[in-house]
Parts: sequence; structure tokens; C-alpha cells
Amino acid sequence: MLVLIAALWCSQPPGLQPVVCADISPRCAEWVASGRCESSPHLMQAQCRSSCGMCDAGGRDEQPAVPRAPPKHMDDWAGVRPEAIVRLFECSQLAHLVSVGLLLSSAFTARAARGLAPLAGISWRSLELNLLASISRVPFQMATHFFEHWLTAFEIVASVCTLGTLVAVLNLRLRRDVGERPNERFATGAALAACLVGACLFGWSKSRQGGFVPHASLAFSVFVEAAAMLAQRRHFEQLKRMPAMASHALAALALSRALRLVMWGLMAWAGEYEVALMLADALHCALLSDFVAAYMRSRRAGTSDLLLATSFNARAI
Repeated sequence: MLVLIAALWCSQPPGLQPVVCADISPRCAEWVASGRCESSPHLMQAQCRSSCGMCDAGGRDEQPAVPRAPPKHMDDWAGVRPEAIVRLFECSQLAHLVSVGLLLSSAFTARAARGLAPLAGISWRSLELNLLASISRVPFQMATHFFEHWLTAFEIVASVCTLGTLVAVLNLRLRRDVGERPNERFATGAALAACLVGACLFGWSKSRQGGFVPHASLAFSVFVEAAAMLAQRRHFEQLKRMPAMASHALAALALSRALRLVMWGLMAWAGEYEVALMLADALHCALLSDFVAAYMRSRRAGTSDLLLATSFNARAI
């Protein structure tokens, strides 16, 4: 995990200077007027064409691009570099991916204990919602320059594949072994409807700052992640035991939420507030803290049979 984070921070090309097209096209003027590229402090002409399409490359005799100093709001937010915000978001998602990977490792390495199937305490609905959250982030990352970074592209693809595999494993093994019903008491449909309405309202409020779809997809992803944690908490309340939750997976998930809170804190310090997303992540952290506290109480009381699966070659207890 530390190696991935170090590679992420060190792979940013140094010394990039923003440039503008001397022969501005109507499409370029439209994108500049909408503020789409204001969030890109180091947007070069080639990136302009590939990521946000500011400059038309087809058959135009463009003059050499003229470097200029970036506006203050594009380069420095009260001492906070916008690249730091992007990197913290990516590191948060990588920590979440590590958590999912540890759960998947547990699914294949742990044996049943005291009549309980491996991963019986993991909510299948929660994993479904996390998979939906990962998929819903794709439009946001495809519509912005986030997806240009190779590690970001790797993270989103790996998250979807890993969560999809884990959902399939639980669908085949968990229902067969412990008979989990498809209709959990958690009202998944109502939660998704609320997340969708909230995401649409957020996207509509940001439609002048880069488009409805990217912002709505990001908001929907954040809201659904919080709903997934609520589903997991309620599932634990029903089962009262967690036979195969890897403790390292909980630690990685907590690290993911901590990095996200640091990201929002830096944005607030810079004067950029996304109240709806901040509140959703704060709710997610509160639910995670409550879940960890309940899990630790259950573990101390001896009502959970913990199987540690810290690596693929770990010995199952």
C-alpha cells in the first residue's frame, strides 16, 4: 500500500507550464466560458485536446502556444496545490481497493469455523452497493483529467473487477452455506432512490461548472458508499458475529476514510466547500466508527470467531 502511494505521488511530471491556444476555436471559447478546465492547474495543449477538448486539432493552422502564468485560483488555493487534492482522492480509493482485496483473500483462504461459513458476516448488499459506487465513478473520471493518470485508471478497473468477483463469490458460497435471503431488511431500493435524487440535485447545482453528468456521478458514488456502510452495520446487528472479517481490511477501510477527510479538510482550508459530499463522507466515517466499535465489543465478548487472513499464504485458524 505504501509503495502504491509513493508511486502515485512521485509520478507527477514536474515543471509543467500551462499554455493557451493562440488561435482559439468556438469550442474552446465555450469550454472556457463554462469553467470546465478551471480545475486543471497544469493543462497543456495536448491534454486540452485529449481530455477536455478545448482546442480543435483537425485541420487548423494554429500559431505556437504562448505560455502564461496561471491565475491564482487555478494554481494555488491558500497554499494548497490542487494536485494534492487529486492525489488524496486517488490514495483514498486505493486504500479502499486494498480493503476489498483483503476480503477477497479471506473468501478463498478461510475455512468454516463453528458452523459458520467464511464471510458470513459480510453484507452481500453492502458489496453490491460498493460495486455500484465504483461503476458510477467512471463517468466522472472519464469526463475529467483524473483518468489520464495510469494509477487512477488501474484503480477504477481493479475496483470494479475485485468487487464483482467478491459479489459473485458470496452469491455462490454464502447463500449456499448460510442461506442468506435476497431480501435483507435493509431497504436497498429506498436508499438508492434517495442517493439518486441527491446526486441529481447536486449535479444540477454544478451544471455550470463542468456538466451535470460528471458531478452527479461523483455525488452518487459518494452517497452510495455511505449507504453501503449502513447496510453492513445493519447486517452485523442481525448476525451479531463476524466470522471472517479480516482486521486488516477494516484498517485499510479506515485509512481510506481518513484520507478522504484530510482531502475535504484541505479543500475547506482553500475555501472550496462541497457541503453535500462532505456531509456524506462524514456520515460514512461515523457509521464506520460505530461499526468498528460494535465489532470490537462483540469480539471482546467472545461472540465473534475471527479468522485472520492477512495474506494469500496466511494459515487459516
